[in-house]
Amino acid sequence: LSIAPTNADQSEGDAGTTAFTFTVTRTGDLSGASSASFAVAGSGGNPADGDDFGGVLPSGMVNFAAGEDTQVLTVLVSGDTAFEADEGFTVSLSGALGATIDPSNDTADGVIENDDVQIISSIFLGDAPMFPSFFNRRQWVELWSDDEVTTTHVADFTDAAEDFSPVILTSVGGRFLEDGDIFFGDLGVSGVSNGGAFNQSNREIDGTEALRFELVEEAVELTFGVNLFNAEEPDTGFTEAGRVLLLDADGNVVAEEYFFADNADGLQVVTVSASEGYTQAIFNAGAFDGGEFIFGAYANADGSFATEQFEQEGVLEGSNYVLDFVEFSFGMV
Repeated sequence: LSIAPTNADQSEGDAGTTAFTFTVTRTGDLSGASSASFAVAGSGGNPADGDDFGGVLPSGMVNFAAGEDTQVLTVLVSGDTAFEADEGFTVSLSGALGATIDPSNDTADGVIENDDVQIISSIFLGDAPMFPSFFNRRQWVELWSDDEVTTTHVADFTDAAEDFSPVILTSVGGRFLEDGDIFFGDLGVSGVSNGGAFNQSNREIDGTEALRFELVEEAVELTFGVNLFNAEEPDTGFTEAGRVLLLDADGNVVAEEYFFADNADGLQVVTVSASEGYTQAIFNAGAFDGGEFIFGAYANADGSFATEQFEQEGVLEGSNYVLDFVEFSFGMV
């Protein structure tokens, strides 16, 4: 009997378990059954321990029936969100019955790769009061601005010919894209998309609109608060939903997070990690139907796709929201 790694050097994941696999091979006379014990132990400069495997270092048996020459041995590694160095472990064979163990191939190594981020600094925008201070009329502008962040928007994200234009960090008419983009201190997109009016305010992100943040430096995590975000809203019975895309410096999508309202407060806080690093965050309203993102669509109470936006009493209804705050975190994997 001998053992070798198959898929044993990979990321641990943030939750649940990840299967690390090894192959145990049997050669020689295969006419009878045989077995061996296996045990996992930490190894290397930063050894894994029981916590990496759900509390206990794994052990057990590998069994061969007559005629079998290979068995896949699976070790389940527990995911976490702790920033740490890569951890090593070794799987060893012993106590063979009906066979002997090749002494030069009686162990195989695995590496649990860290995929979590260490936050070093961050940029926080928003959390503005409903009305600017009497003593500082530029308060909204100051709270939503940073030299390292450029904020722009478009009325139709599906139209490749439409250019992103700068947001206006004030509250004015709100029916056209060049109008103000602030609604009682929260940031949205001015104008009315898809030819209809939406609930609450013309400055919510709705329909095919998009709000984009571009960063000078590469960030690894995004936390944001969504406001005016209704779970099972009274007018429709559906739940509002949205999406954020994180793009790297080359324009590649490195993370795509769908979110939906799950409380009666209208405020939802979401955190998205992108260990590859991102320089753009693009927000849309809508829901994922299992195959594609549907702009402006609603979700069910569990976040699953419910329906596309629809017309009710002459008004086009759909998911919409504003951002209460965004925080871009910078660090390392």
